[in-house]
Amino acid sequence: MIDSASPFILLIFATLIVLMVVGSLFGIYTVEGHSMEPYLSPGRNVIIFKRIPFGSIKRGDILVYKSPLDGKTVIKRCAGLPGDAMTGENGEVIVPEEAFFALGDNLPLSDDSRHYGVVSRKAIKGKVVFPRIGGSLHSE
Repeated sequence: MIDSASPFILLIFATLIVLMVVGSLFGIYTVEGHSMEPYLSPGRNVIIFKRIPFGSIKRGDILVYKSPLDGKTVIKRCAGLPGDAMTGENGEVIVPEEAFFALGDNLPLSDDSRHYGVVSRKAIKGKVVFPRIGGSLHSE
């Protein structure tokens, strides 16, 4: 009786381990607001990769991070890398090491690095790897 249940228990155990590993590597974020339109509309779900290797963030990557303004989780595009000179509300900013300058695609509706400055690498929750799953797709 115990021998016939062993493969089933092993399968359940293996499935739980796989789910835990996948959950620690990937996450789902639902876009709120209009700052990333037309590429990402409100309600769009994206899959993020949580374990971003050092130096792998490139200009143009879409990042999910904790806003320095109010601590809310937001989604923006990386526009400036360490060493880049960027323009914000208070003039030119040189992006320091371990930080990024992030902008929304819909600039008139985006609170981003132009308003609150650079984003610390520690604030980044993940990089979008699958931007178009579920939700509505904005038609142009």
